[in-house]
Amino acid sequence: VMALLSRRDQAQRNLLASLLASGLELLMRGAFGAWRDMCSSAHEQASSRDALAAAERLLEAERQRSDSLETELGDTANEATRLRVDLAEAVREAGEASRLRNDLREAIDEASEAARLRDDLQEAVTQAKQAERLRVELQDAIEQANEAAALRDDLQLAVEQKQETERLRADLSSAAAKADDDVTALRVALETAQAEVRAAREEVAAGGRRE
Repeated sequence: VMALLSRRDQAQRNLLASLLASGLELLMRGAFGAWRDMCSSAHEQASSRDALAAAERLLEAERQRSDSLETELGDTANEATRLRVDLAEAVREAGEASRLRNDLREAIDEASEAARLRDDLQEAVTQAKQAERLRVELQDAIEQANEAAALRDDLQLAVEQKQETERLRADLSSAAAKADDDVTALRVALETAQAEVRAAREEVAAGGRRE
């Protein structure tokens, strides 16, 4: 844009310079023509003076035109300067907008990073909750395992007690059987002793009768 405005300014200056050169060329040609006509004929001095006056008027008109063109050129230069200032301001604002855009992009990136971190934190919280739930379940499983071990110990103790009871019952049965055998043997021995006592009495009675 700066190059375009510079070329436009230069083209305006070239155009005004060309117009001024053309006007000066016409002025010089008119002046020299009038001077030549004045010098060529002495009796035509009055007309030469008129031509010179016309040339002076033409020169004055060209000078005014040149002044007007210079004024327009100055206005054009001022306008170009103002446009250049506006362009510089626009460039500065564009730079500021670019900086703001970069800041906005950076803010968006930071917001995206924050969102990602928030998601990671949420996932970590979820995992922590799941780990806590698993820990509670593991604690329950450990308690159930301990309870099962206690029940197993109780069952083992009950089995041992039952075995001890069975052994005692067997010992009692064996002792009862032995006692029965002993009672039977004692009864047999008693009956034998009684029989011997009767036999001895009978012998004693028999001996007394013989005497």
